[in-house]
Amino acid sequence: MIIKQNTINALASIVFIVISLILAGSIYFLNQAVVQQSATTDTAIELKQLSLELAAASISNGKRACSPSQRGSTSGSAGPKSKGTRRVIEVLTLQKTQYASAKMDLLAEAKNNSDALVATETRVPCA
Repeated sequence: MIIKQNTINALASIVFIVISLILAGSIYFLNQAVVQQSATTDTAIELKQLSLELAAASISNGKRACSPSQRGSTSGSAGPKSKGTRRVIEVLTLQKTQYASAKMDLLAEAKNNSDALVATETRVPCA
């Protein structure tokens, strides 16, 4: 059986086109993965920054609780909200916007732990 050159060229062309389509598809999906990873990394960086700001606000609130003007105070008034407290409230309102509920549950748990820590620090005598 003799195979004509035209048949071989047509078969090679079809294989070339199929391989080209597979390569183009893999490049497209690779690009999609890179974009998704970039978005995930940006979100992780933002959440890390928010957690650092939450920790700084907690430390600030703890230091304020140990200040001499606050030790003798028994009133429930907290006065005007500090920058850290406003930032904590802003972080918690992000639940309504873009973050998944699992991450917001972790942030809410961190806030509750922070509030518990501040409450404990205000009960303990300042050193």
